[in-house]
Amino acid sequence: MKRNEKLNLKNMQIIREKKKITQVKLSMLVGVSQQSITYYETNTRTPSLPVALKIAKALGTSVEGLIDDDIIAKYYSLCDSDKETINKMIETLYTKRN
Repeated sequence: MKRNEKLNLKNMQIIREKKKITQVKLSMLVGVSQQSITYYETNTRTPSLPVALKIAKALGTSVEGLIDDDIIAKYYSLCDSDKETINKMIETLYTKRN
């Protein structure tokens, strides 16, 4: 990320809606206003790193999961049962390797 580049939480709304969490509930979990959540989701304002960490924790993801369109973000957007299936597959492959 470049020095003056804003933190774009492009996956935040997708993950929040998939988990059926309202902006109001997320704002209460994070300790910011609902308007701040709207600003972050629309990339109008950028949260501080501590707030971004609180958002990620509240949504059960990582900051990387909120900002990147990569495999980590895709994993964190899955339902719990699908995550469990993937975790079992990883454990099986890891055990097989050792």
